[in-house]
Amino acid sequence: MNGLFLLTFLGTMALSLWAAAKVKIAYAKGSQVPASSGFTGAEAAARILDAAGIRNVQIVEQDGLLGDHYDPMHRRLVLSTQNFHGHSAAALGVAAHECGHAIQHKIAYAPLQWRMASVRCHHLCQPDRYLAPSIRSLLRLRGLPLPNLPHHYGCRMGHNHALQSRYSSS
Repeated sequence: MNGLFLLTFLGTMALSLWAAAKVKIAYAKGSQVPASSGFTGAEAAARILDAAGIRNVQIVEQDGLLGDHYDPMHRRLVLSTQNFHGHSAAALGVAAHECGHAIQHKIAYAPLQWRMASVRCHHLCQPDRYLAPSIRSLLRLRGLPLPNLPHHYGCRMGHNHALQSRYSSS
């Protein structure tokens, strides 16, 4: 059983690394091709959302490369700086891809709804979100030494956001 687990784990890891490399290579190639429209990624996203009748989604810029995502809970389309201001085919392609998720949200596309429900459940069901702060408070009341946990331990919702949105970006 352990051998099968290890083989599955390593196979999944290799497949993930291969896919990530393919995305980076394709993005690098597309970044060299200027878009004939002259639009930036943000402008293209605004036009796509407007054409789809979506006017309640904010388009925002975020530092980092390939961290682009649509946040259905906050109705935000987040583009990396390079894609927000970029005029390349890759910038417009990424912006259009993320707009597709906003359109899925608008039409209540079932797989997106399932993902949103699973993310909410994941956040609610993390024991460290409520156990660690409760244990810390109980120990403090009893005058016992506190475990060496950072004060923000258990408040990881924001830290998992990039991971959540990765599920919807592929």
